[in-house]
Amino acid sequence: MILETKNKKVSLVYRTRSIIKVTNLLQGKNFEEIYFEALSQNNIDALSKIIFVFAEDVDSGVSAFK
Repeated sequence: MILETKNKKVSLVYRTRSIIKVTNLLQGKNFEEIYFEALSQNNIDALSKIIFVFAEDVDSGVSAFK
């Protein structure tokens, strides 16, 4: 998935290491539960953390946010 803003183009890349990091960060049992719960409850904080972990710069392939 590619997210594009005025100044930056970010690709969401789902890797096993990133999924584990999100699960530990949001203190859940599995990623699927965390993700769909955040979507159904419109939990912006959880969704922003998920995007932060998975976001990579489209051009260089490294983390998009520092």
